[in-house]
Amino acid sequence: MGAEENLDLSQLLANSAELAAPARATLMSIVSRLCGGLTAFPRALLQRPLQGIRDGTSARSLVSAQLAAAAANAVAADKELVKLAAEAYIPEEIRKLRNKARIAVAAAEDFSTENSQTAAEPDEDWLNKFIRYAEDASSERLQTLFGKILSGEVKRPGSFSPATLRAVSELTQELASDFEWAWKRCIEDEVWRGPDLSRGDGWNRLTRLRDAGLMSPVASSVHQPAFRPDTLYSPWIFGRIPHPHLVLEMTRASGLEIPVVNFTSVGAEIGKLLPEPDIEANLLQVAGSINRSSVAKITLLRSDGTTSLLWEAP
Repeated sequence: MGAEENLDLSQLLANSAELAAPARATLMSIVSRLCGGLTAFPRALLQRPLQGIRDGTSARSLVSAQLAAAAANAVAADKELVKLAAEAYIPEEIRKLRNKARIAVAAAEDFSTENSQTAAEPDEDWLNKFIRYAEDASSERLQTLFGKILSGEVKRPGSFSPATLRAVSELTQELASDFEWAWKRCIEDEVWRGPDLSRGDGWNRLTRLRDAGLMSPVASSVHQPAFRPDTLYSPWIFGRIPHPHLVLEMTRASGLEIPVVNFTSVGAEIGKLLPEPDIEANLLQVAGSINRSSVAKITLLRSDGTTSLLWEAP
């Protein structure tokens, strides 16, 4: 989305035919607050400071004007230079408003895409913090994330903490890539700590995520529950019902454990902004790593109630 585009938020929401009127009204109230009462971001607003630059250039000496014109022509021929020039000369207030307007568009698009029928005003203190972070979000990646955060908070107030707002605002491209890598491995609020997380690139990624406060700095494990000798096989469920999970039928008590690394509460909230991980595929990886000396059977139980026998003792 270019800086010169007209960001007409009212029209965007009007085009969302499935959006219920009360939800639309609430969302537009928040958007209006975010953008300082504006529901459109006119191209003319950006042209004012640029016109002042042009006028100032024309008032210079003939030689300076000719040199400036030659430089302007060179810049105009290079799209990247045009973008850099705009960033350099557009006043800070307009830059912040542009950032917030783009986030408002991203929020409205996310809200209408999910066809949400209800909306609620976020907490006043939360919204004030959000606005401060939003005005400095100049990259498309951050604007998209903040748009999803605002949409999610409107749909379910309390979904995102102020700590998550700060963490997202400080999310570098490298750290975002690390987090996406880890989230794809997620089972619930944890990842299996397989061999690749103990060395090499996996360890480096995990270390950066821990330093950023997105994953727990403490190693953890899921242990076999208390053995029940009164049953033929004592069951051990790994995962969380009703999501896909593993059922291990144990033949005896043992020291069997599954090493994991937990996401922090901030990390778990950021994970809501990403596509759902393939929990079933991640569980299959875990199943393949389990020491089977005290196991009679390993079964995958899916959300729809269907099962797959993954392994059974001969």
